[in-house]
Amino acid sequence: MSPKNIFIIISVAVLFLLVVAFSGGGGGPILTGGSSDTDVPEYDFGELKVVDVKEGEGEEHVKPGDGLRIHYVGYYINKNGENVLFDSSKSRNKPEYLTVGEAKSHISFWQNGLLGMKEGGVRTIEVPADSAYGERSQGPIPPNSTLVIEAELLMIEK
Repeated sequence: MSPKNIFIIISVAVLFLLVVAFSGGGGGPILTGGSSDTDVPEYDFGELKVVDVKEGEGEEHVKPGDGLRIHYVGYYINKNGENVLFDSSKSRNKPEYLTVGEAKSHISFWQNGLLGMKEGGVRTIEVPADSAYGERSQGPIPPNSTLVIEAELLMIEK
């Protein structure tokens, strides 16, 4: 391979990495299509680790722009690898309302992890520190903390 071709390949790779770094990894989940046995789309959640604890029921599934009523419990992972509670709508007995895709300070970085859920479903969403608050602290959450959110979808409001 000629030096000119090597230079072009390296330049394209560096440009790609810069675009990804400064765009936050693409800005959200990517719709990848539906599975063959259901019409619920599958999403690529990027850096979020998403695990369905309980499958919801019904025809509707969460899509961008939907209004949701959810209960959530939020933890950060401390230096010993333990989950430390930092917030809970359940303990307040007050469900949270959000519109998927609208920024709201404490939930904007994990709300895309709710996409594809059905009412009654329970999902765990792990948010790496860089996708959450990064190097800054937020209330009781120390800097560079990975967050774990347990979300229960109570209702989809169209």
